[in-house]
Amino acid sequence: MKLQGRALEQVAAAYALGTLSSRARRRFECLLQRDIQIRRAWQQWEQRLSEFTADIPPVRPPDRAWADIEKKLGRKPPRRTGNPLRWLLAAALIAAISVLVWWNVRP
Repeated sequence: MKLQGRALEQVAAAYALGTLSSRARRRFECLLQRDIQIRRAWQQWEQRLSEFTADIPPVRPPDRAWADIEKKLGRKPPRRTGNPLRWLLAAALIAAISVLVWWNVRP
């Protein structure tokens, strides 16, 4: 399939806006790698759209935003792996045991 003319412009614009379905996005990304005309059309849309956001400062979402998104998607939040201090103590203990074993085994 060769994208040309109006179809190319529409798909490049949709890709730049992030409105393509995941399947269409993957297909377009494959075409981007192989076709310079498609890449140029996408880059032109990226440039056009960037003019709208040039003067807008970035906004940091609230810390709980991702947790709320995951909840709405029905996913469980990632499980915490425990206290970082516990991992540090375990690593120190392993290092100490390794040194003792090396000290007693060396010739």
